[in-house]
Amino acid sequence: MKKCAIVVFVLGALLLIEACGNTNAISLAREDAFTLSLGKLENQLDFFFDKHSPRLIPNTIYFDDGLVYVANGNARKLMTFTSFGELTLLLYNPRFNPEPVFLKKANPEADDGRIISRRAIATGFRELGGVSVDSHKNIYVVDTADVPDPEEPRYRKVIKRFDRMGNPLDTIGRDGPDGAPFPAIDDLYLTLNDELVAVARTGEGSAVYWFDHEMKPR
Repeated sequence: MKKCAIVVFVLGALLLIEACGNTNAISLAREDAFTLSLGKLENQLDFFFDKHSPRLIPNTIYFDDGLVYVANGNARKLMTFTSFGELTLLLYNPRFNPEPVFLKKANPEADDGRIISRRAIATGFRELGGVSVDSHKNIYVVDTADVPDPEEPRYRKVIKRFDRMGNPLDTIGRDGPDGAPFPAIDDLYLTLNDELVAVARTGEGSAVYWFDHEMKPR
């Protein structure tokens, strides 16, 4: 939220300068940090139709504190890159992705206490949506629940939370951790106080779900 406000303020100032007829207006130069190729490898974007993906699932890109988070819908994976394009974390569903080549596959049972800065962790991602990150670098990802709400079958979205190393923490629903699924989530935010805000779409309109920093509904 804060980053967006800063961008809007800067763009507004530039437009004001230009409107006043100042010929010394400053233009922001475009800078290409890195590119992603198409493919099935862990550092590539999957845009291909196959028997598992009869339609293209949207992708989400989120930037925070020098890191770029890319949720690749078709591949059911989340990639974290540095601002120079180095892949540091991969959360992936092994049903839709080959075994990682560039990253070390994390194995909690064989953990010898060393910290691995570049790692791949298998998950059960089904259909990824929005992504956000809190001040502790915990990652929040919208996904489809394994089982929809029995009373509201259209309510089938959850928010999965991982720590900065990619270890799963919990799954958040309407009632907090392990709560009932949300309806379709259009936007996902974290406030400066690490309060989670999910904007969802219901049959009657939009609903806002707001949680405190302990993930208790407000």
